[in-house]
Amino acid sequence: MSVAYVADVDVHNFRSLTKAQLTFSPGMNLLFGDNGAGKSSLLEAVSIVSRGGGSVPHLREVLGPDGDRWRVTATSREIGRVSARIQQVVFSEGKKTQTIDDRPVSNRELALALPLVSLTPLNQTVVNEGASARLRWLDWCMFHVEHDFMEAWQNYRRTLKQRNAALRMGVDRSSMEGWSKLLVTHGDALAALRKKWFPDFSRQFTDELSAFLPDSEWVADFYPGWEGGKSLREALKQSLAGDLRMGSTRYGPHRADWNARRNGETVKRKISRGEEKLCAIALLLAVAKIVRDVVGHLPVLLLDDIEAEFASNTRKKVVDRLDSLGAQCIMTAHERLLELEGKTGVRMFHVEHGCVGSL
Repeated sequence: MSVAYVADVDVHNFRSLTKAQLTFSPGMNLLFGDNGAGKSSLLEAVSIVSRGGGSVPHLREVLGPDGDRWRVTATSREIGRVSARIQQVVFSEGKKTQTIDDRPVSNRELALALPLVSLTPLNQTVVNEGASARLRWLDWCMFHVEHDFMEAWQNYRRTLKQRNAALRMGVDRSSMEGWSKLLVTHGDALAALRKKWFPDFSRQFTDELSAFLPDSEWVADFYPGWEGGKSLREALKQSLAGDLRMGSTRYGPHRADWNARRNGETVKRKISRGEEKLCAIALLLAVAKIVRDVVGHLPVLLLDDIEAEFASNTRKKVVDRLDSLGAQCIMTAHERLLELEGKTGVRMFHVEHGCVGSL
């Protein structure tokens, strides 16, 4: 097994960070400081060298006060190897460029070169959010472990968009047959891949939850996007009249979902905020282990505001579980974490008013 990690990052004019340079440990790393100090901005900058940064409006949003250009450069390495890879994302004059060793690359190439999974206050409420928030965890995992997933996902999304456009135009039923048939072909392919990987996803997730909350019995259920006992073809045929009225496709893999149950009851809206966050951390650990087991390397883990919602004993469980995984972990907190004391390879950074100091 190999462990890829971010060796260092160089940030210029990104949100409140005019200039910041950090050298990370391949193990546990902590950024601590007051609210608004720039900790979360540093995590976001690290994540951008893996995911590419999103849409142009968002890229403008993270632009700092020092000019019309920002840059994030990271050196990634693998433990036991001398070679390094330099990934860079630059936003200048309204355009984004992203490279690996000065070679222009796609978002997909960035993500595959440096697998990274992050947990922030925006996605830690996953069990109480809508279906798309939960599905993103499964699909992120499949992107890294299933070679056919990206093509299947793109084919389905493209066909779904075309079928919805035909529905909005009020195309007659006979003309809709062709779009429905094509959607079934791509939808069945995507649904089959999710069905193939969900048992492993569910097992790893519930195992992690049981480690945090051992007094409960945990199960996860998958919904493919249409009623059980029917094929996608049957579901689309029976819903065509309603689809034409609504101008959109109501059944298919785009409506897929999964839910967690504790002691036989769905947990949505029935768990505490601390338990909800433990569910999200269990997901993060689960997808990291699946990638490790299938691909042979661990992704980088980013966790924002690690101590929030947790008592000290729960926080210790979380930190110990993360440490035992062996992946690089970059976390933020308001103060130094006592739970990290005595662990090997820990590096801490104090962040204050956009400036970073290594301890």
